[in-house]
This record gives sequence, structure tokens and C-alpha cells, in this order.
Amino acid sequence: MMNLLIAQIFFRNAVFRLRSVWLLMFAALDLVIVLSAVGRSNVEDAFNEITRNVLLGFILPITAMLLGTAIVREEVERGTLGYWLARPISRTRFLVVRFLCAAATVAVASSAIFAINLFLLPASAVSGARGFVGVILGSLAYTAFFSALGVWLKRPFIVGAILVLLIDFPVSQLPMSARYLTIRAHVENVTNLMMELPEMMQRLFDPVDPAVSVATLVGLGIVGAWLTSVAFRRLEFVGADG
Repeated sequence: MMNLLIAQIFFRNAVFRLRSVWLLMFAALDLVIVLSAVGRSNVEDAFNEITRNVLLGFILPITAMLLGTAIVREEVERGTLGYWLARPISRTRFLVVRFLCAAATVAVASSAIFAINLFLLPASAVSGARGFVGVILGSLAYTAFFSALGVWLKRPFIVGAILVLLIDFPVSQLPMSARYLTIRAHVENVTNLMMELPEMMQRLFDPVDPAVSVATLVGLGIVGAWLTSVAFRRLEFVGADG
């Protein structure tokens, strides 16, 4: 019952009340762009381009930022963290339930958009299967990363936006192996939606095995969740304003 209560309050306050409009706007944006490309001669190229740039490059990380930072930071800013800390529930349970709710919401929303893209712009079966795996793992990694930002920093949205727009996006587009310093590059590698490079630049690019990217995304999810847990235990002692 307590798990259900924690999940219910998270979905009511963090998802439906505050962020559902953003999720619908993101889905509408993607749908408009996809519909504009339905008449293209090469629909698979259109699918790859739109999914990589719109879904993986914008909607997925921004949605994860909106929900991941809310796992703990929203309770701090609303002044309700003390209420949860005073209740006879495990701190780990509180954190795990809210993290799973956030990651699941990001994964379901992103997977639904990916499915719409795949339906309207049919791609190969391999791309479809790998795409869902990449979207789910990307949701886990991004949510864990932003949950850590949300509990360690007081202005996670500002820092998160800077990291996504000025680091994750541009570095992931570099025609060299340095792009794998970003989450997006590993998500693209798993989904098989890598940026196509001119032949003269391919010598600078050393492809990474998709299995390595899978392990990296899972590892980032675990590390991010652990860092969130460490900071959350600290909040128990220094108070909600710490």
C-alpha cells in the first residue's frame, strides 16, 4: 500500500498536474514533423533522421530532465520532504519507487512516440527492435543522470539544459570517437540510428560495439541511481534545505 501511495502522489503531482502538457506537446511536435515526411520517397531515411534528431536528440533527454529532477528536488522545493522523512517508511523504498515511476514514464512516453514514427514511416524490423531497446535504456540512463542532478544541485533545470543543449547534443555529433562521451551517442548506437559520416571522415570514427553501449547505459543508470541515493541520505540529516 505504501508503494502505491508513493507512486500515486508522484504521478499526480509530478506527471499529470505539472508535466502532462509538456509530454503532449512533445508528442504533437513529433507527429507534425513525421506527417510532413510521409510523402518522401525514402521513408526509412526520413524515419532515421526524425527519430534521431527529434526523439533521441530532444524529446527523450528533455522528458527525462523534467521527470528525473522531480524525483527528490520537487519534494524539497514544495517543502514536503520532511513529511516523507518523518513517516515510518524506508528511505530506499521512497527513492526507488519514485525513480521507477519517473523512468517508466519516460520510457513509455518515448517508446510510444517511437512506435508512432515506426508506424507512419516504416523502417526495418531490426531497426524497430533495436530502437525500442535503445529508447528504454536511454530512458533509464537519462532519468538516473537527471535524478542525481536534481538531488545534488539546487538549480538542476538550468544545469540540465546546459548539459543537453551545449554538451550532449554538439559532442554527440562530432565525427570522431569522442562522441561516445555522451549519453546520446550510446543511445544512437544501440538504436542503430548513428549519424552518417562523409567517407573522408570515417577514418576518424572508431565504431563502438552496441553491446558496449548497452553496458554503458545500464552502468550510467546504476551510478546515477547510487549518487541520488547518497545525496538523499545526506538530506535526511541536513534537512530539506541542504
